[in-house]
Amino acid sequence: MFRYKTIFTGEFKARKIENQTTEVKLKCMLLNKFTGIGVSDSYKVR
Repeated sequence: MFRYKTIFTGEFKARKIENQTTEVKLKCMLLNKFTGIGVSDSYKVR
């Protein structure tokens, strides 16, 4: 929640509750992509 609020702020742009849920889903999907880009690939060293 901390990372979500710091990147996107805690406010909604949409007025209707249906649009707010869509907005949150899209922002969470985007946040997961950001996290996936930043995570390095791990592998076992022999």
